[in-house]
Amino acid sequence: MSESVPIRASPPKWWVSVGTKRIRMVPVGIGLILAFLPAAAQASDQSESTAPKPPAWVLHGKYAPVVDPANFVSKIDNRYFPLKPGTGFHYQGVKDGSPQSDDMVVTHQVKYILGIRCTVVRDTVSQHGKPLERTFDWYAQDKQGNVWYMGEEALDLKNGRFVRASDSWQAGVKLAKPGVIVRGHPRPGDVYRQEYYPPGGALDQAHLTRRLACQMRGCLVKDCVSE
Repeated sequence: MSESVPIRASPPKWWVSVGTKRIRMVPVGIGLILAFLPAAAQASDQSESTAPKPPAWVLHGKYAPVVDPANFVSKIDNRYFPLKPGTGFHYQGVKDGSPQSDDMVVTHQVKYILGIRCTVVRDTVSQHGKPLERTFDWYAQDKQGNVWYMGEEALDLKNGRFVRASDSWQAGVKLAKPGVIVRGHPRPGDVYRQEYYPPGGALDQAHLTRRLACQMRGCLVKDCVSE
């Protein structure tokens, strides 16, 4: 089972980290508790005793999201995941007993994917002050307030150089399809795919378990990856 990593974030957001290859700071925003299912937990082959068992809410079957460029807006202002260019966030967490930090910067750069204007976010994971991973994530928001994840250029540090990771993907290329990071009007019980790129194992899903009435500030969040 993928580990849940305790994350203590500065206000006004809190994040939990999941992932099978890299420590990833996955946004869940203010007042939301999401259970995240990394790709490794979706394996259908349960022949090995150590194979993770997917929770009951996992989505199966075909996935065919419909995205219309005319239904997208230029600004990402979802209350749970606003991405204003020039904004930076600093988060801290622990992986395998070692403290790591994540610096996320909303750049002024844009990238067009499937005809949709996407905001480019630079995400750098560091350990002991040295960068280990760098990701350029591409997000876009539709008129309903849903923030779509359109792909990522993931780079891992190897032999002193950043190289492209195998789970990098772009919607519309090599079977990759966009997913939703945060819905515009989330409700408890919601289940949705956040990314879909089978060749690279990028198959994360999210399950909204609770929506809080209060704004969480500086809270310690752990063990959020659960049934």
